[in-house]
Amino acid sequence: MAKLASSSTSEHDKDFIRAWLVVREDRRDEFARHFEMRNAYLYAREMDLGSRRADDESFNVEKHTVSD
Repeated sequence: MAKLASSSTSEHDKDFIRAWLVVREDRRDEFARHFEMRNAYLYAREMDLGSRRADDESFNVEKHTVSD
Protein backbone atom coordinates (compact mmCIF):
# COMPACT_ATOMS: atom_id res chain seq x y z
CA MET A 1 0.00 0.00 0.00
CA ALA A 2 2.96 2.33 0.61
CA LYS A 3 4.07 1.88 -3.01
CA LEU A 4 0.54 2.66 -4.16
CA ALA A 5 0.44 5.87 -2.11
CA SER A 6 3.93 7.01 -3.13
CA SER A 7 4.18 10.00 -5.44
CA SER A 8 7.23 8.46 -7.14
CA THR A 9 5.18 5.51 -8.42
CA SER A 10 3.95 5.93 -12.00
CA GLU A 11 0.24 5.74 -12.81
CA HIS A 12 0.93 2.60 -14.88
CA ASP A 13 2.45 0.90 -11.83
CA LYS A 14 -0.38 2.12 -9.58
CA ASP A 15 -2.95 0.64 -11.98
CA PHE A 16 -1.08 -2.67 -11.85
CA ILE A 17 -1.03 -2.67 -8.03
CA ARG A 18 -4.76 -1.93 -7.83
CA ALA A 19 -5.54 -4.73 -10.28
CA TRP A 20 -3.10 -7.12 -8.60
CA LEU A 21 -4.91 -6.68 -5.27
CA VAL A 22 -8.18 -7.74 -6.93
CA VAL A 23 -6.77 -10.82 -8.72
CA ARG A 24 -7.11 -14.16 -6.97
CA GLU A 25 -3.99 -15.26 -5.12
CA ASP A 26 -3.40 -18.30 -7.36
CA ARG A 27 -3.29 -16.09 -10.49
CA ARG A 28 -1.01 -13.33 -9.17
CA ASP A 29 2.21 -14.86 -10.55
CA GLU A 30 0.74 -15.03 -14.05
CA PHE A 31 -0.59 -11.47 -13.71
CA ALA A 32 2.85 -10.19 -12.59
CA ARG A 33 4.51 -11.99 -15.54
CA HIS A 34 2.18 -10.28 -18.01
CA PHE A 35 2.89 -6.92 -16.39
CA GLU A 36 6.66 -7.47 -16.72
CA MET A 37 6.29 -8.50 -20.38
CA ARG A 38 4.23 -5.37 -21.10
CA ASN A 39 6.83 -3.16 -19.41
CA ALA A 40 9.62 -4.78 -21.45
CA TYR A 41 7.63 -4.26 -24.66
CA LEU A 42 6.98 -0.59 -23.87
CA TYR A 43 10.64 -0.04 -23.00
CA ALA A 44 11.76 -1.67 -26.25
CA ARG A 45 9.31 0.44 -28.28
CA GLU A 46 10.54 3.61 -26.61
CA MET A 47 14.23 2.82 -27.13
CA ASP A 48 13.92 1.54 -30.72
CA LEU A 49 15.46 4.29 -32.80
CA GLY A 50 16.22 2.23 -35.85
CA SER A 51 18.80 3.94 -38.05
CA ARG A 52 18.02 7.51 -36.93
CA ARG A 53 19.81 9.56 -34.30
CA ALA A 54 18.03 10.24 -31.01
CA ASP A 55 17.88 13.98 -31.69
CA ASP A 56 16.55 13.58 -35.27
CA GLU A 57 12.80 13.91 -35.84
CA SER A 58 12.38 13.67 -39.60
CA PHE A 59 9.58 12.47 -41.85
CA ASN A 60 10.30 10.78 -45.17
CA VAL A 61 7.39 11.54 -47.51
CA GLU A 62 8.51 8.90 -50.00
CA LYS A 63 8.17 6.08 -47.44
CA HIS A 64 4.58 6.93 -46.48
CA THR A 65 1.39 7.26 -48.43
CA VAL A 66 -1.24 9.68 -47.28
CA SER A 67 -4.86 9.01 -48.16
CA ASP A 68 -7.98 11.06 -47.58
